[in-house]
This record gives sequence, C-alpha cells and structure tokens, in this order.
Amino acid sequence: MRKSTGILLASGLVLSLAACAAPTGPAIDGGSPVDPARCTPIWARGGLAEDITATGDFGTTSITADFPTPFVAHDATTSAILSAGDGPVVGPTDIVGGTLSIFDGKTGWLMTQTDATTLFPLGSEATPYFDAAACATVGSRVAAVGTSADVLGASFVSANGIDPDMTVVSVLDIQHAYLSRAQGSTPPPQNGLPTVSYTADGRPGLSFTNAAAPTELRAETLIAGTGSTVEAGDTLLVHYTGVVWDTRKVFQSTWDQGAPVRLALSSVVPGFATAVVGQRVGSQVLVTIPPDLGYGDSPPSGSGITATDTLVFVIDILGVLPAE
Repeated sequence: MRKSTGILLASGLVLSLAACAAPTGPAIDGGSPVDPARCTPIWARGGLAEDITATGDFGTTSITADFPTPFVAHDATTSAILSAGDGPVVGPTDIVGGTLSIFDGKTGWLMTQTDATTLFPLGSEATPYFDAAACATVGSRVAAVGTSADVLGASFVSANGIDPDMTVVSVLDIQHAYLSRAQGSTPPPQNGLPTVSYTADGRPGLSFTNAAAPTELRAETLIAGTGSTVEAGDTLLVHYTGVVWDTRKVFQSTWDQGAPVRLALSSVVPGFATAVVGQRVGSQVLVTIPPDLGYGDSPPSGSGITATDTLVFVIDILGVLPAE
C-alpha cells in the first residue's frame, strides 16, 4: 500500500542532518577496492527490510516508500538492496554520498530527506544514516529498518527529542563513494624528512630529527594510490595534517575535525598544490614547504605560523570533485 507523505518533525531535523555532513561532489573514483564475496554489511541483509519497496527517480528527493504499517522493528537493524547499481562496491569504512529519505515506521509518513550535497562516513556511531550502503554498489537503492536510535544515532535522536525506540525506515540512493584514508603501495622513504606513524584509523603523526628544515620544497609519496591523476585547478576531497617544522606544533588537522574537507587547489598555498598535482587518488604525500611557497608574509592570524616558518603537511588524497 502506498503511504502518504508529510512533515512529521520540525525543520530542525533537516538542519541537524545537514550539519553533520562533509563536502560533496560526484566521485571520479570509487571508494575502497572491495571483494564483494568478502564484504560484510554493517546492517545484515534480509529481515523486515525485504518488505520495503520504493518508487521515485533515482537520486531525487521525490522518493516514496511502501511497507506494511505499523512497521515494528523488534531486532537489530536490517537492510535490503532494492535495485543494484553497476558502480564499484562500497567498503564498510568508505565515505558515501547520496539521497536519503527517512520514514516513520508506524504511519509511513516522510520524516526528512537529505540530497546528494551531503557525505557521511560509514561505520560511525554518531552518523549511521548511510550504513545500509556497506557492501552495496554505487548506483544502488538500498533500504533499512530499525529503531531511530540505531538508524539515526542515539545522540541525534536525544538532541531532537525523538523516541529512541520508534521504528524508522530509510531509503538511500547511493550516488558517490570515496576513500576514508589513503590506500596503495608504499614506496621507499627519503632521507632528511620527518617520519610518519599512524593510529588505527589512519591519523598520521610526525617524528622529526635534529636536521635543519629544507630550504626548497620536498615532496615524498608515502602511499602510492591508483585512482585518477590530480591536475592543476582540481578540487579535492582530502584529509591533511599541517605542522610547523621549527616548533613541531600542529596548526591544523582535518583528523581533529572528524571529517575530510573539500579543497580547491586554486585556493591553497602554492607548495600544497605543487605537492599533489600529478599524484593519484588514494595517495598520501608528505611535503615540506618553505616560506615563499607557503603563507609567506601573510600567515593566518592565530595559527602560530610566522613569516619565516617551513611547513610540513601529510595529505591523504581521497577523491577528485568538480569545482563549484
């Protein structure tokens, strides 16, 4: 039976969903290389989710979901692939973009939607909205059913005054997938540059010797990716950490922000752009940038950077995005 749509919750729900989002754009490269036979979905396939159907053009906000009402999720969240796309397989830790519609399982009413201007990491307890995408392919439409706490996240439902035990149904059109960290082969290291170590989630840390800072730009490929080649003027999805050589202090890190960012190479310091142009998506680059190729005489206020500082960046190139 076709369910009527309506606004069940205040507009604050839409704003809160959008506020959790990272930058977006159609993926030129897919996410992680994944063997479908070895991929384990975050939300198991089958169960109540198999009773959901959906209509509406792919990738639009005109999706209607059909399911028996009242729909009650007694067990763990389940998911189903309503239609399979022909793109790459989405890995369980990838960053995914798409159109998401959330419905009240009791009434069938539409609660909220996001469009493809949002990206969410899979496997995050804080933002589990897109977890049904794991192990599906880009271009697929997937559905999920579970409690609001499981599908929307416990902190989100608490902040918005939603009953954590109410049943919700989600329909997601998977339009994009990106890496969540650099992936590829590891070339031999260069002498005289800081060494890099990693936490379990891929966050880099730098160790310095007593060597003086290089006076010229030096770039080292720490991980050699296999995706698209970065060109001058591209807009990228990147993770990066920036450190001042002399003080060893981190002045900015997207890892601290919890999400990668969109960077137009036309808007970054010259040395940053030089280091990534010619690299391939999936690569990680270590670059030392002398002052004349960094901020020069105009360092950002409050950054702790001086006009004579050499900067060090570790950059994960996760995707190429279209320029705005």
